[in-house]
Amino acid sequence: MRLVAAEPNLASRGETAATALATVVLYSKPGCHLCDEAATILRRLASEQILRWRAVDITTDPALFERFKFRIPVLEIDSGPILDWPTTVERVRKAVLTRQ
Repeated sequence: MRLVAAEPNLASRGETAATALATVVLYSKPGCHLCDEAATILRRLASEQILRWRAVDITTDPALFERFKFRIPVLEIDSGPILDWPTTVERVRKAVLTRQ
């Protein structure tokens, strides 16, 4: 379930690392209604142009399945901070905007 295409490089858009959109990975699996709720939050924030995101189906990778099977949905921001469910639009926005 990839909903956001890859972004062009920063220089071509006139961005620096400080102004670049955050990249969020949503670890999920098919049939997970909480994952659908997390995707709704990410779509909303993507429309505000503060992040781009992609979903990763944990059932396609045994290591990811073992790591996240009881935790999904899980949001990983720029390969760093992890947000577990439950979360809110405000919590995700704050985590994205204050990322280091």
